[in-house]
Amino acid sequence: MYLAGIIFVFLPNISVNFFVSRALQGLAAGGVMATARGMVNRSYHGKGLVRMLTVTAIAASIASAFSPALGGLLVEYGRWYDIFILLGSYALLLLLGVAFISFPTGQYYTKSSLSWLQRKTHLLTNSAFLRPAVAASLVFSICAAYYTVSSYLFQVRLGVSAQNFGLLSLATSGGFILAAAINGWGLGSEKNRLVLGYLMILVSAVGLLAVTFFTQVTVRELLNLIMLAMFGVGIVYPLAMAIAIRSFKHIAGSAGALMGALQIGSSALMSLLISYFVGPKTLLALALLMLVVTLFSMVIMFNLKIHCQIRYAH
Repeated sequence: MYLAGIIFVFLPNISVNFFVSRALQGLAAGGVMATARGMVNRSYHGKGLVRMLTVTAIAASIASAFSPALGGLLVEYGRWYDIFILLGSYALLLLLGVAFISFPTGQYYTKSSLSWLQRKTHLLTNSAFLRPAVAASLVFSICAAYYTVSSYLFQVRLGVSAQNFGLLSLATSGGFILAAAINGWGLGSEKNRLVLGYLMILVSAVGLLAVTFFTQVTVRELLNLIMLAMFGVGIVYPLAMAIAIRSFKHIAGSAGALMGALQIGSSALMSLLISYFVGPKTLLALALLMLVVTLFSMVIMFNLKIHCQIRYAH
């Protein structure tokens, strides 16, 4: 990520260095995400695992919440490439910090004798991992679809300024953060929390359809409905992710990496799909996408017997 920031600032060809730097940023982010999940899975179990995965999701969401506001300020008062200088400097500080931190191996970690290909095959052919992993990834892709068109909806359609749009992003991410924090307390059964989260997303999708057909959408209506959806995602996503990886501590790194690949892949697909509908029908397309994806995720998720204890050979 540090190299990405430096490349973007100093290479002369904007189109080439933008592609290269963004590719490096994606590679860095994916590697860190998979490693973090593997470490958490090795070190925690049961409710503790859900709680710590929730903490990592909250940390990522806080960064996502503040970055648009910061980006808006930089665009308004600085130079367009200052953001890459800032990201490069931030990544360098993280690199220096990690160099002096000692990470535990994990009390639940047992080394696997499976090869890299055997690990991936084991995960992809095991419904106890694949179903909740796909369900979690689909729910998370709703966030990606929304963020793809959020600037158009608020700034172009509703006339919100760049700085105020950053503040609205804080509010929408706040719904995810609050739900994830509540989810981390472990109140109620896993199934009941999943049902509650899914219902929130469905209500939000139906609400978006209603305002699309029957009223002229306002900033407040759109913000409230998106916050409700983010609240639901904040419940479902960390919990489904914990269910997916908790039985695979012997291959925690592979489970975290594959979970990340599914998440990023589904998000990229949804972002690409929603980008084709930017225009007068954007809000309708987002509402329908949320509705279909949520229902599909529910079908996949609730085919899994959440409370059964399954043992896997190492």
